[in-house]
Amino acid sequence: MVAVPNSDQPPSASVPDDVKSKPEEGVLESTASSGYVGLLPGTALIASECDTITNRDRTTVVVFAGNVASGKTTLLTSIYEEFLQGPFGGFAFAGSKTLVGYERVCHLNRFASGLSTAETERTKGSDEAYYYHLSLKQHSTQCDKLQKQVIFAVPSGELYELACDSADDCRALVFLRRADVLAILINGEKLSNADTRAYELDSAIQMLRSFLDANMIGTSTRVEYLISKYDCIRRGGQDAEDFANMTKKRLNVAFSSLLPTLKVREVAARPVGEDLPLAYGVEEAFIDWLAVPSAITITESESVVSRVQNAREIARFR
Repeated sequence: MVAVPNSDQPPSASVPDDVKSKPEEGVLESTASSGYVGLLPGTALIASECDTITNRDRTTVVVFAGNVASGKTTLLTSIYEEFLQGPFGGFAFAGSKTLVGYERVCHLNRFASGLSTAETERTKGSDEAYYYHLSLKQHSTQCDKLQKQVIFAVPSGELYELACDSADDCRALVFLRRADVLAILINGEKLSNADTRAYELDSAIQMLRSFLDANMIGTSTRVEYLISKYDCIRRGGQDAEDFANMTKKRLNVAFSSLLPTLKVREVAARPVGEDLPLAYGVEEAFIDWLAVPSAITITESESVVSRVQNAREIARFR
């Protein structure tokens, strides 16, 4: 917990003992006696903590799905790091309640980590998703009232793998019902390898079928497949590119009748080599995601919660 003085207090003022002694478990309320306010810890949120955002503002929720090492966290960090450089996708950064969380997952990609090559901290196995927040505003306007709230849900790959094997585990992923965008990542590195490509494709198909069979995708949810690590496909030669193209066709054939708006795209959040730029394909995807309206109503959200039993997540998103 960090305590900061109000604007009318001198910077050198010491922190009162009653503020120092409070445990670091939330936001301290400002008081007239102390003149100090508490700050959020800035780490990744859990579902119940998202209510302070979604209850106040219309919020776009983007859920990243995929097996272990499919690139979910790397995609998340690439979006955050693009905003560190300036406006991205027509939006400017206007704040975040999870800055510490972003910095933690970005650390292995920084010079300060001491690593010789950039890496990303893998999402830890958990029964809950981790949520990351961005507050954005249109780059073309200075009006703070035109802000847009975005929450990225990043569950562990193990959680999705369990959901593919068990209908009960799949129904426990109640955050899927609130998603405005469901982006299922397919590991391009595995698609480029003849020994692993068939399993990777079949697993991606089975994942979406499990979500559909369990009725976990909302009527307003836009579903996309992202072939991640597309630089691996490029380095894999013509054979890998042919299989990637076949993957697109097979996904469209499997789901076009159920999801007529399904889109399959390629991304390379952190490509190796000089063939592709950083965040290849990410900006185009990001623009499309934020163009999706958050149309869910309170009645629909409460109805969803009432139908899901033994849920791992609190799903009171509005």
